[in-house]
Amino acid sequence: MLNSYKEFRYELKYKINPGELHKFYSWLSTLSMSSHKKNETFIKKQHQSNLINNIYFDNLNHDMAFDNIYGSLYKKKLRIRWYGSDSNIKNVRLEIKEKFNNLVRKNVETISTELDLSRSAVRSSSFQSLFQRSNLKFKLTYSKLFQPTLFNQYSRDYYITANEKVRITLDQRIFYSNPDKIVINSRKNSSNFDIICEVKFGKSDFDYAMSLVNSIPFKRSRYSKYSTGLNNTACRG
Repeated sequence: MLNSYKEFRYELKYKINPGELHKFYSWLSTLSMSSHKKNETFIKKQHQSNLINNIYFDNLNHDMAFDNIYGSLYKKKLRIRWYGSDSNIKNVRLEIKEKFNNLVRKNVETISTELDLSRSAVRSSSFQSLFQRSNLKFKLTYSKLFQPTLFNQYSRDYYITANEKVRITLDQRIFYSNPDKIVINSRKNSSNFDIICEVKFGKSDFDYAMSLVNSIPFKRSRYSKYSTGLNNTACRG
């Protein structure tokens, strides 16, 4: 098992309509020009794109979802995450994501496991096994109170400034489903046309980051994939 507990960082979100995606790439292109290479605002591709899969958990009252919907200052999410379209899942990340206003931090544990998603009953026992093996600060005595509530998947592109102080991600082809209808390779079956840009930076880099953020040609958005996905799957039944 590999654990990491990150400090609070800023995470700003921008919702982009598909018809305006060209504005994002135009802005990115301007900051990726060779004339910016000696400038700290030069942006480059950080690494190859990833297909990200998440299963979210909540209690029977959906308290975590309602905290998002009603805009609570402090929010928490519990999820497992894995990468790629391979249905034979051997490594998952168990994540607790905390948010206070625009500040976010994650408590992450990577667990080597054979996660079986073929049948709902097996999934349930697999999830409980993950919780029981975890060393995260969630009290394990409460793990049985959390049930899988949402599956989502999306393609993510990664960018970073030359000084590595600001990371930018772009999420597209977002797919949502109930956790009992998981489709591992669903990237061609988007159920949501939103495109989400996220800008991430440490508290000590706020002034520098804002000089970059202020040039983004979109308005900031209060967007949650979790609450959006719950609404999306509820509307589809």
